[in-house]
Amino acid sequence: MLAIVKEERAVLAELGPVQADGAPASDLAAAQLGRQMKALHRYISSQVMGAMQEQLQDDDLSFSQMSALHQLRAYAPMSVGGLAERTGLSLPAASHLTDRLVVRGYAQRRENPDDRRAKLLDLSERGQRVLDEMDRRFTDTYRLAFSRVSSQAIQAAADSIEALLRELLVDGPQSCLGVHLQKPAQPLHDETLSSPSKVGPSSQEHVHPDLSLSDLPLEEQA
Repeated sequence: MLAIVKEERAVLAELGPVQADGAPASDLAAAQLGRQMKALHRYISSQVMGAMQEQLQDDDLSFSQMSALHQLRAYAPMSVGGLAERTGLSLPAASHLTDRLVVRGYAQRRENPDDRRAKLLDLSERGQRVLDEMDRRFTDTYRLAFSRVSSQAIQAAADSIEALLRELLVDGPQSCLGVHLQKPAQPLHDETLSSPSKVGPSSQEHVHPDLSLSDLPLEEQA
């Protein structure tokens, strides 16, 4: 109990307005929102990570395997090279990981209509069920964490976050954030491996869930 109170005090210490003389009001508001999101993440991260670890153990999956499933849900069909780029794995490690996911029924291969010698990867029904279950656990974790908060405050926060997401994603998601509104028109191919450490337009933007998992470069866990 003492540890919980200490953590809550630490979170509260991070709140409050951001002060910066001469900075535009929009920058100050963005900085304040960033601090608030950081504080919220700190408050709930241990509970979310606990739910995630439980799911990984239940399904006998590594972090990098779950990361690959998230990427397939967001961007499939894609090549092994495309998956390697988005997960931060080397091509051999991504190929090995893919083989294991296919053998266990979490992913499936299909012909590439542009090159019949190559195969594209997609999420299988079993893989989709695993991600659906993780989504449910994440949602339940947040629901329990917010059980002490009034319904009015929860609704106001939900409305504000939805409005923020709609503006951020007006041109389609720029990275895999767990908000699956749009997929690229063309699959990723191996030539995208020129910068294998990067994920999307920015190298370290996601943590996602749907989060959080989809961009962990954990090659040693493949």
